[in-house]
Amino acid sequence: TPQGTTLGCASLNLVLPNSNSCQRFQQQLEKTLATIVPCLQSLSVTSQTLGTTLSLPAKKQGRILPHALQLPKGATLILNVCEMTEGKLSPEEVVALQMLQTLAQSHKLDYRFEGNMRLSFEADWRIIVLSTPQTHNLVPCTLQAKWDGADGTPFSTPTTNNPVAIHKFRSHLQACRALGNTKLSEAVLDRAPQDFCRLREAERQQKNTTTTTIQEEDFHRWLTWTRLFARHRQSATAEIQDWEHAVTLDRSLATS
Repeated sequence: TPQGTTLGCASLNLVLPNSNSCQRFQQQLEKTLATIVPCLQSLSVTSQTLGTTLSLPAKKQGRILPHALQLPKGATLILNVCEMTEGKLSPEEVVALQMLQTLAQSHKLDYRFEGNMRLSFEADWRIIVLSTPQTHNLVPCTLQAKWDGADGTPFSTPTTNNPVAIHKFRSHLQACRALGNTKLSEAVLDRAPQDFCRLREAERQQKNTTTTTIQEEDFHRWLTWTRLFARHRQSATAEIQDWEHAVTLDRSLATS
């Protein structure tokens, strides 16, 4: 996979209109996910927390120090970066921000050991980043979606008090996770490279240039989308319909 990304993991960046929308959405997302997922951690990213709560995890005198990002496999992590403002960061804050960027893009978490030695460990978490148009590039994710409808309108009441809806969510997630690894069918394996080359060539012809913005990272993201669509159908094998849905959705998000 590109850039050493942990296979099968994806992060989601939800771009909301403003800081107020991010704060309200974070609160309701916390209430809803707390009733559905087994482990949830929600953190606000600011210049202050980068230097304290979100500083690089460390091990000293043979013990790993307590840290907000010590989470079990399969945990869900919410990072709200909407309050980050322009200004100069200290060297430690820059290191902490780079740690979060690596975490969201590669699902790996850096630890600092004695002697200033740094090692990366796999972080198999569900990562959701909440941002605004001004902060959406701070912590880049595998997937990104804009939520324009949140501007100036109240969010609907979460279904945390609806046991039937919560049970359905939990049952669906349990069934999807029980599938194990999602395989790609022979049809998808044949079709995917052809579509990748076709879309690259179409973009070059459209822009009358020899370069293209469609890169290897895009191809692997489409395969991640494809597996997600298959899991949503509770299928252990991704078919052509999943691939087509994946490419269509990703291209529409890219141009929105």
